[in-house]
Amino acid sequence: MHSLQCNKEIGWDNRLSEDLLREWNNIAKQLNSSPMISVNRFVGRRDMYNLIAYTDSSRSIYGCVVFLYNLRTKKTNFVMAKNRFVNKQLESKSIPSLEFQAVSLGTEVLHDIRGELSGSNCVEPINIVGMDLYTDSLVCLHWLSAHVTKFDKLRNLSIFVKNRLDSICKMCEEFPIKFKFCAGSKNPADAITRPLSYKQLMNSNFFSGTVAEADIDVFASDMMEVTIPNTLLREEGISSSFESSNVHVATESVVGEDINHLVSMDSFSGFKSIVSVHRYVIRFINNLKIAVKMRDPSKYSHFNCLTDEETLSEAYNFVIYRDQQIHFPEVFKYFARSSNAVREIPNIISQLNIYPDHNGILRVRSKTARWKDRDKFMFSPILLSKDSVLTKKLILEMHKMTNHAGVYSLLTEVRKNFWVSHFFSTVKKILKACINCRRFHRHAVKLNQSPYRDFRLEPPNIPFRSIFLDYLGPYYIKYQGVKTKIWLLCITCLWSRAINLKLCFDMTVPTFLRALQLHIWEYGTPQLCFSDMGSQIVAGTNLISDFLRDPDTVQYLQEHGMRAVEFEQYYKGCNQLGSLVESCVKLVKRLIYGSVRNTVLNSLDFEFLIAETVHLVNRRPIAFHESLRDNNPNEVIPAAITPEILLKGYELVSLSIIPNLQPLPDSDPSWTPSKDPLEHIKDSYSKLRKSRSCLKDIYNSEFLAKLVHQATNVGSRYKPVSHENLQVGDIVLLKDVHLKPANYPMGIVKSVQMNSIGETTGATVMKGNKERVNRHSSSLIPLLSINEYSHSKVVHRQEDEHSNEDLALKRPKRLAALKGVRKTKNLYLHGDA
Repeated sequence: MHSLQCNKEIGWDNRLSEDLLREWNNIAKQLNSSPMISVNRFVGRRDMYNLIAYTDSSRSIYGCVVFLYNLRTKKTNFVMAKNRFVNKQLESKSIPSLEFQAVSLGTEVLHDIRGELSGSNCVEPINIVGMDLYTDSLVCLHWLSAHVTKFDKLRNLSIFVKNRLDSICKMCEEFPIKFKFCAGSKNPADAITRPLSYKQLMNSNFFSGTVAEADIDVFASDMMEVTIPNTLLREEGISSSFESSNVHVATESVVGEDINHLVSMDSFSGFKSIVSVHRYVIRFINNLKIAVKMRDPSKYSHFNCLTDEETLSEAYNFVIYRDQQIHFPEVFKYFARSSNAVREIPNIISQLNIYPDHNGILRVRSKTARWKDRDKFMFSPILLSKDSVLTKKLILEMHKMTNHAGVYSLLTEVRKNFWVSHFFSTVKKILKACINCRRFHRHAVKLNQSPYRDFRLEPPNIPFRSIFLDYLGPYYIKYQGVKTKIWLLCITCLWSRAINLKLCFDMTVPTFLRALQLHIWEYGTPQLCFSDMGSQIVAGTNLISDFLRDPDTVQYLQEHGMRAVEFEQYYKGCNQLGSLVESCVKLVKRLIYGSVRNTVLNSLDFEFLIAETVHLVNRRPIAFHESLRDNNPNEVIPAAITPEILLKGYELVSLSIIPNLQPLPDSDPSWTPSKDPLEHIKDSYSKLRKSRSCLKDIYNSEFLAKLVHQATNVGSRYKPVSHENLQVGDIVLLKDVHLKPANYPMGIVKSVQMNSIGETTGATVMKGNKERVNRHSSSLIPLLSINEYSHSKVVHRQEDEHSNEDLALKRPKRLAALKGVRKTKNLYLHGDA
């Protein structure tokens, strides 16, 4: 009808066309055939009600429909509907602008109806406790939200929208309205904006509304809700944390409730970062308050804006106050009550004389004042809980500021401003978590005396079946007239304590294999071979092990009843490699270095000296016969057992057959070297004779005393010690005698070695450069247990020491790398990227 009436081409006396006449006849027919529509005007008893309006708009019509909702009976009643046609001024507006025009109309209608039903002129007013306005336009809700909460986001809006915003806010000053979202299919006002037949109208919710919770769209519950005026602003006695300038004003209303920090304290690295984040929040709120106050100074005159320096103090006070509320709720409850009896005073208040300052922060009153003017400052430290995460962060930060000072120095600094119960034990416990202090204060893993290994308790009674390998040197000799370095491969029998020395002209793997082969041809193939972590020894034993694992070699050994050689290396860092080996190696070193000294022998003389050294060392006593227990008067001194007897079965009768090789007597003045016919032989043996003399002196004067000393040199050898077991995933420091503790390399334990009593004797450690090393427990300093960092992705498993894969610490690929792999795969499969 509106479109027909507003058609400019049709005059008052013009005859209608067939199409327009047909349209008019259709309107008249539908209107005349529709029955009378009745509306129930009875609402109910005078309970508490909500006024609810729904608004909608189209290109031609906008309007609203209003309902009364009984809060007790949950019943909705139709009140009225109102619509308006889009005039010429609104024809050019967008649909969101027209929707906002409908919202403005609905706001006006709500306030008019509220005045008619519960205004001052009503004889018996209805109790209307709230007003809601629903719209299906999210754009309109965002405009309203920006106007009341985001004050600086209105610069890009049109004058039309700004005028309606000001009009809506002015109308809502008398009574607040909640603006909510309602889906278009559930909006009753949708019937106003388009033509409907009688059946369509009666089947819609135009008269019933959608206020019941079962009828509201689920999607609407997740939409925004805007209340005008803003509830965050203090108006007519309404207080909030937004306008509060002091911390205690914002939170005193929640004393006794279950409160927490705004952000988890575990998310911060230190106390300064906690205060800094809260300062940013307070600074943001303060900037909003300044912008709002500058926009309308008269309306927001109650806003107390802070300076940049004051925001730091405000954040500091807020963090402390909130932490105290969490850990001392009974103290705040006591101070919040108007009347308090003496018997109701909490014990902590009476014991520490606690009082709240002007910011509401709990302090411990003290008799010491820094200034005479008591109003300025009292030396009253802030109360903190020993179980608080904030306390831990604060103490660790003070610990770093004092350059990792000790417990007592840190206590002095912290007590200047804070008071913590059980202060000493709390600080001591927290400092144990400092990784830097652990590097300097923690000691290496200690071991107790474990039982002897099986090869020492039940050794094979065959010489050189269980051996230990080690290198000696270098020594300088003359080989073919050139000064050359030479090394010795020391092979020690773990049963007979016999020693065999093999010359090596370099430290390469082939030379090591050659020297070991010469020993095998002399004494047979060993069954168990120990050594340290020497590179050429480890590489050589790996080659031998790979050769012995060959199927043909394994079959040959089985047919002849032979066992393959087992190689085992002592982990690096052990200063006592079984002690039985240490004494033998040190003895040989002492004999050779003491006899040779600065003398450079030729290769033949040096070989001669080494043979004599082996001869003397293997004649040392290692045990005595049982005759010591017998009462035989004829045998005063028991016969000694030497490695030579165990090797040969008897003591060899050795005699020097080289003329003039014995030391020259000093008491023979008649001897003249010039008359000696063997002068050239004596001259050639002069250096060797001098070295042999020193060798015998050292052996006879020091060796026997050394044996006694080595058995008793450690007073606390069998004293029990506290052992700390290592496990896979622990982070350790690799102790090095040539480095300072600050430079100790760090690594993660990949596998461990245990002894018979369950203690960790060694570990395979992966350093930061992906290098795997084996270290004895005495050179490992525990730094961080795997239980102390649960977020780590370390895999709890024993790994093969030869494995190069490290799935636990494998870094994730970059996005560019993953994209490249995906493109390559697509190109390979489909022929396109």
